[in-house]
Amino acid sequence: MAGALPDQPRIMKKRSFLNLYVPLLLGLTLTNCASDAPLLLAFPEGADPVETMYAAAEILQEREEHSAGQVMVQHLLVGVGFGFADRLPIDAETRAAEILQELAAANGANFSALVTKYTDAKVPGIYTMTALDHADVYSDLYPRKHMVPAFGNAAWRLRVGEIGIAPYDPPPPAGKGTSRFGIHIIKRLL
Repeated sequence: MAGALPDQPRIMKKRSFLNLYVPLLLGLTLTNCASDAPLLLAFPEGADPVETMYAAAEILQEREEHSAGQVMVQHLLVGVGFGFADRLPIDAETRAAEILQELAAANGANFSALVTKYTDAKVPGIYTMTALDHADVYSDLYPRKHMVPAFGNAAWRLRVGEIGIAPYDPPPPAGKGTSRFGIHIIKRLL
């Protein structure tokens, strides 16, 4: 974006079907959205890690949501703004991309350890969410609509074992606020 301030997050733009394959041609190991194969993330040498992260987020958002009534996820939050060491969006993007590179190097096997090491949220960061509008207040079941929208949007597109990204989306007027706390790196457990 010409003239954008350096602390502004990148804005995800909907890509056409053909443009989804551009990152694949650059060596990004992501599966086709329509495929039953898992979404995998790799960081090709020389590729911009932040751009790679956003390409993965865009591809995930192109998928149809599955119809599961509930999902269990673990998430790592790279927080933005007040309460998160006053981290700027651009710094959160860099940090999230670095964490994703660590995950990719270990094929995601170290997710829980990285949550413990890096998250700006409660450890272990495991949530069971329901598609229902309400849940028993004495259970650990969270209604999807009570979570930030981008969190549920990613969770309901991931297959079990996959890791996805819900990019930062600031509150209005700068954004829509669908992920106002920062960047969520999410692994679907069940």
